[in-house]
Amino acid sequence: MISEELRSRVGETEYVQLDPRYTRASRFGDFYAHPDFPDRYDANQLCRVTCGPDEVDALLEELERLYPPGLDYRKVSGYAIDVWRHLEPALEERGWGVWKTRLLLHRAGSVKPPNPEVEIRTVPADSSELASFYRSDQGLDRGYEMSRDQAERMGGEYIVGYLDGEPAGCTGWFSRDGVARFRHVFTAPAFRGRGVATSLIDHVQRHPVVSGCDELAILVAEDGPGALYERLGFREVMPFWEAKTPPR
Repeated sequence: MISEELRSRVGETEYVQLDPRYTRASRFGDFYAHPDFPDRYDANQLCRVTCGPDEVDALLEELERLYPPGLDYRKVSGYAIDVWRHLEPALEERGWGVWKTRLLLHRAGSVKPPNPEVEIRTVPADSSELASFYRSDQGLDRGYEMSRDQAERMGGEYIVGYLDGEPAGCTGWFSRDGVARFRHVFTAPAFRGRGVATSLIDHVQRHPVVSGCDELAILVAEDGPGALYERLGFREVMPFWEAKTPPR
């Protein structure tokens, strides 16, 4: 268990990319719309949601008024257990996709050593090798695009690990209010099982800014490699939810 103060501090790292210039309050949470991404689901959202069991209809009506016409997705995210206990089933009944993830904090020493053959380099946010991990037939991942756009303001680093001279994995970090937070940890399929993620995580942990923070947090999907992070000394402390409508 963690204190409510720490729960709020850790949960708020999810919103570090939200520029206060583009954020305004609503009845149910903070609405954010970045003008450079007018149709982006991850740039148009309600955060820190408060919603009673009988207020879901009012919440969705508020979304319709807040979001601009033509938006592909709507998104709600947050970490308040008492809110999401009733909000999750209510949104699913209305056709939303709801994803519950786990937020872990570093609490113990690692029992899995890094691979010394992994060469790690800090790269710029717009690195072509970094972008290769976020590219598909549909183009660049939208979340990465926005993060890249906000990289200077968010601070921290992006890093790529290389094996056999090839980019094998990537991650990064940023910090807010004494909490350092990992960016998405990804290992290319051809290099999995060779200690790439372990080496990337170890590298981030050793960064002076990260090691000087009060906490180091990582967000893991329900079906993510939780066992690996446990071996690296991370422990689950709280859930986190995201809900999105299907594309129109």
